[in-house]
Amino acid sequence: MINWLTWRWSLAVALGVMLALTAGLHASRATDGPDAKPAAGGAAPASATEPAADKAAEPGPSSYPIVSVLPVERDVAQTVRGFGTVRADARTAKTLTSPTQIVVTAVHVIQGERVKRGQPLFTTEPDPAAHLAYQQALSAARLARREVDRLVAQRADSLATESQVDAAQKALADANAGVEAARRLGADAGSTTVVAPADGVIVAILVAAGDRPAVGTPLAQLAPDAERISVGIEPGARRLVHVGDRVTVRSVQTADPPRTGRVAAVGAALDPETRLVNVAVRLDPGAGEALLSGLAVDVVIEVAKVRAFSLPRAAVLRDDSETYVYEVHDGKARRVPVGIVADEGARIGVTGDLSTERRVVTTGAYQLEDGVVVEESRP
Repeated sequence: MINWLTWRWSLAVALGVMLALTAGLHASRATDGPDAKPAAGGAAPASATEPAADKAAEPGPSSYPIVSVLPVERDVAQTVRGFGTVRADARTAKTLTSPTQIVVTAVHVIQGERVKRGQPLFTTEPDPAAHLAYQQALSAARLARREVDRLVAQRADSLATESQVDAAQKALADANAGVEAARRLGADAGSTTVVAPADGVIVAILVAAGDRPAVGTPLAQLAPDAERISVGIEPGARRLVHVGDRVTVRSVQTADPPRTGRVAAVGAALDPETRLVNVAVRLDPGAGEALLSGLAVDVVIEVAKVRAFSLPRAAVLRDDSETYVYEVHDGKARRVPVGIVADEGARIGVTGDLSTERRVVTTGAYQLEDGVVVEESRP
């Protein structure tokens, strides 16, 4: 009896276990879907959201490819940079005035034009009123001459006194003086041409055709054929710039070759419009074709020679806080603050905690951060 009960109990337990296993198998297939396949090694397949999470968690590159060079320590020209405009030197300009009372009938030049000595500038004619005054002076002189002759003849016949003759002679002298004054005013001249007294640039034209300038009225200003650059520099750089410093001038509007010159004057006040300090630069003569008046130029002033590290321009970076470079230390990038003391175009002179034995990153420097691993390639 006991054996029969034990056998029935064992059979019930076995059936329960089989039913539990069957229910678990159906639940697993419903979760995985009809296309689910077991992972290698019997592992359950990953859910649909797991690959995206794994992708987002992928690490960045283990190293950054860069190119580095050794700094070159040498004397470089410390420079101050500014921008300016080519202008004729108005400080030495000559003012052409009207020698007579005239009418301007033609203007042959424009402002800013470069002229040669003897080149026609204006065509003029005597002012009609001045010409009338000249004719009246001539008539008065002829009348005074006849009166003197008449009184002298009467004096011989005792018909005129000596005082009458003296008065007539004085009137004749006054009339002749009036004729000479009108002649000096150009009232006796016909059409005339005003020419340039020397080579130079027309700084200003002060009259137009049809004007009737009085005697001594300015007609134009002519500056000698020597160019001057008006340059604006930062106020903090003023103390570095001195009269006589060497200057290189490059046009920012044309392909003209660079010109050289020297600082002629340094301003002592801020320009009210630009808020910069004006520096006058005089270009060296005979250095090529003259630059156009009014041309915008980039000016570099050499103020001193300093000892610095010369680096390619691509190696020097800037952000809101400082200027810096990246050195290579034990296969990692190290950020080093530097100060710029010279700009030589393709290369920049800097000062800082650098060494000619420690390489500086050039290509690829922009992507680095302090301490990242770099994969160095040397040129």
